Amino acid sequence: NCPGIEATTAQVLGDAQEAWLLTNLDRSKARWKALAQQVMMMDLNRNTSGGQGVNTDSWAGYRVPRNRLLSHIRDRRIDNVVVLTGDEHQNYAGGLWLDGSQPEGAPIAVEFVGTSISSRGDGSDRGADYDRFMAVNPQLKFRNSQRGYVVCEATPTVWTTQFKVLDKVSDRSGVLTTRQTFAIEAGSNTLTPA
Repeated sequence: NCPGIEATTAQVLGDAQEAWLLTNLDRSKARWKALAQQVMMMDLNRNTSGGQGVNTDSWAGYRVPRNRLLSHIRDRRIDNVVVLTGDEHQNYAGGLWLDGSQPEGAPIAVEFVGTSISSRGDGSDRGADYDRFMAVNPQLKFRNSQRGYVVCEATPTVWTTQFKVLDKVSDRSGVLTTRQTFAIEAGSNTLTPA
């Protein structure tokens, strides 16, 4: 943690881009609002040995603009917002709250983070810190570091995301499987294993 995380002048998008996003979220008549972007929005605690530590190279490192976006979605009652993210080299699925360490009520939105296709080698299903990491991050419903991709399907009533993973990418004999599937019913913002 550092004082810059709370800086009121910090920006992720820039003024014009943020205004564009908020305006178009307000105007959207789409059932599902997919925000495809590069850095994780969940404010995960990366310190599993006590204390608090966030990835400052993510929305968690910019608390004011992050909370401004999430508050806008919450206060305007913009339903069915799904954030799709890459650039973490791991799979994650979880809910978005202003403070993920104290998730109260329904999530404001949900986020799916897709792993890399081959970077960092084969990966593993659950790392040594899996249980500690999940325990300090109640907003998180899934974490996996195998290589692969996500497949999303949106219908008028449900959004489904499948996490496709390979047991190994180090040679051509790797086997592709569906590691986890989540569904979100329209209007609920709640992840349900499917």
